[in-house]
Amino acid sequence: MATYPIENYYVGKLNIGHKMENISEDKPMSPEDEKLNNIMYWTIADGAINLEGISFEESTDLEKGLIYDRLFTLFYRSNKCTYICLHNGLNYTTSGETYCSELQPLASFLPKLSADPEITPNQLVPISTAKWLFKTLFTKNNIHLYNKDRYPIENYHLANFKMCIAQGNKDCNLPQRLMLNSKGIDPYSGSIRFDDPSGKETHYNYYNVVLMWVMNCRYYNINDHRTDGEYTISGDGSQIHVTGELKDNDFYNLRTWTSTPTIPHVLGVQRRLIKKQKKLKEKQEKEA
Repeated sequence: MATYPIENYYVGKLNIGHKMENISEDKPMSPEDEKLNNIMYWTIADGAINLEGISFEESTDLEKGLIYDRLFTLFYRSNKCTYICLHNGLNYTTSGETYCSELQPLASFLPKLSADPEITPNQLVPISTAKWLFKTLFTKNNIHLYNKDRYPIENYHLANFKMCIAQGNKDCNLPQRLMLNSKGIDPYSGSIRFDDPSGKETHYNYYNVVLMWVMNCRYYNINDHRTDGEYTISGDGSQIHVTGELKDNDFYNLRTWTSTPTIPHVLGVQRRLIKKQKKLKEKQEKEA
């Protein structure tokens, strides 16, 4: 099986541009648009994420006369300018009517401790493994990316987490937002702040998450694999307010804990709690 450097795998947006002149209810779909639609459908069928209703980026570019379908997908950088979409096998660049954008290394989203599999910066991995990592990170629960290393329960904390998700019509932290969404972690509230005199909007989501205390007074988010230091450095407006140790929280069933739970165990309890809370909310809404 052929293997390739992990550093050449990227995640990002695939922007499929349709010419406005070809889109009309009064005439049949053009062969060009039919081809683009087929590409979009088979890209999604192979594992890409449709960003309709998720992305804040405008779908229409009046200056270029294009309407975009946007997907979040996996790429392989074959040379300095060309990226192969691994969910459809086609080549793209960062410009043109259909193009890729907001590319970030896949490896930057992998766990930073207790990783399983542990992937080193220069490691060679097959495309099938890269696609499995993408699927597990962004559409599944990441329990399978951690090993069974144990940590004192005192190291796990609950926190309120503020994430910037958009500035104007530009997405912020889209991969991290998809990672939280895939684990059922919905924001409990959101807000809009006007940042400048032009009325540019900055959108935030607020989440309840489980963090781990790690060395050098850092907190590590076991859900999106970033440390509080990374949130600060990124300048994305993220803020973390730690509310207390996990073992002291009444919402978690302490009978499920050992004194040194693994990260997969904590993530499993978190997932079950989220499902329980959602069912309770649905029941309350029906009874209201």
